[in-house]
Amino acid sequence: MSDENSESSSSVLNTNASSDTALIPNNERQSDLEGIPYQILSGVNLALGSSRLDPFDQLPMKLSVIHHKLLYHWFSAHAAMTFGPSPDGAFSPMRDVWLPLDLSNPASFNALMALSAAHLSRMQGFSQSEVALEFKSEAVRIVQLWMQDPERAVSDDVLAAILRLLTFERYWGTEAEWIIHHKGLMNLLEARGGIAALSSNWRLELTTFLVSLMARPTWFDCSNQIQELLTHTSELPLHPILRKGSDLRKLRSLWLLSFIQDMGTFRTNLLRTTAVHYSAFHEAILLLKAQRQDHELDTGRPELCSDLELTRLACLLFICVLLQKSPFESPHDAGNCHEEAWIFQNLDLLNFFLETNMPSWHGSLENLHSILFFHFTTSEGTGLDPDYVRNMTTIIASLTGGARYTVERCLLEILCRASGGEQNLFEEKFTPDILMSTISGQ
Repeated sequence: MSDENSESSSSVLNTNASSDTALIPNNERQSDLEGIPYQILSGVNLALGSSRLDPFDQLPMKLSVIHHKLLYHWFSAHAAMTFGPSPDGAFSPMRDVWLPLDLSNPASFNALMALSAAHLSRMQGFSQSEVALEFKSEAVRIVQLWMQDPERAVSDDVLAAILRLLTFERYWGTEAEWIIHHKGLMNLLEARGGIAALSSNWRLELTTFLVSLMARPTWFDCSNQIQELLTHTSELPLHPILRKGSDLRKLRSLWLLSFIQDMGTFRTNLLRTTAVHYSAFHEAILLLKAQRQDHELDTGRPELCSDLELTRLACLLFICVLLQKSPFESPHDAGNCHEEAWIFQNLDLLNFFLETNMPSWHGSLENLHSILFFHFTTSEGTGLDPDYVRNMTTIIASLTGGARYTVERCLLEILCRASGGEQNLFEEKFTPDILMSTISGQ
């Protein structure tokens, strides 16, 4: 068992903020959400410049060894988004939004520790983390204390904490728990007067708006309102949240961070299935890989997405959405059916369809796109919404060339391994964890 799993509840939590501190709303403790993260980043810079042993000394709370360990792990797991260069003040979703929110109050901080502990535990080969559950329980306890006060119950702190608890349930909890927290968030938002009431806190406004678009806890599900991220620039002045182009770019950047995290969960679930060689499926992935290699420029991917790249991305995303798709309308209908069971069924279905129709698509990217989007969706009755996939493709196409390149390579590697192809084909250079630590978020 790892060190972080062997920590007791008392040793992990006894240096958290006291109950009295936890009951003080954020606007009474500090007027600027950037206070704590600024101190952290300043401390890290100071540590690098003068060899200070502890860059977290300036935090206005006493941290234990486990806090330090998990903070360092979280920063290293999101290194480029946290400490990477910021040319011309480029937006970073982790540094500019999530860290200020995560470090703004004790409940959010404990939820962040839960996320880091769960991620570290998985990287060490454990499926669960007792430490993560302890930090999550502490975050929930603090929120429950705040909810007893009518004013504090609708504070920014509660919203920020629930957002991070939702993140935890998406990746380390259950869909049923996610739905409970999501309903709580929507009820709290209604009590605040709607999303427009958060305009004084743009970080909270954007993150809450993004989460409000989700009906299920993954962007690979067609029931989410992803079309909101495609608001035309001419409509922005009238949009209640996305009032200017920079707001839309920030929202898409936040979405990209969330989507990469979804890719990690998708990869884990997909590669957990029985190792079977799906020959037709594998041929389709090799076609997409060959098309990428044939048209990739040595100088890097251009900022504008070409038609060929758009077609490749659409095919990749179509397959991912199909494999992720649950046969049940709600998590309550699924009963005891495990997610990998229906992924396995969807793999069988897709491979059979591709094998049956191989003469019509083999060797042609355009024909593969056509049979997926027009023939498969109508003949197999999967309930998959091709317009949802097109919208997702358009959003990714709007990102920088570097972001598109890494997302495509990562999806190709995941699907190639799932098809039963060579396990070291890409030498694990583009896993979601690697992508998360190296991408800037644009």
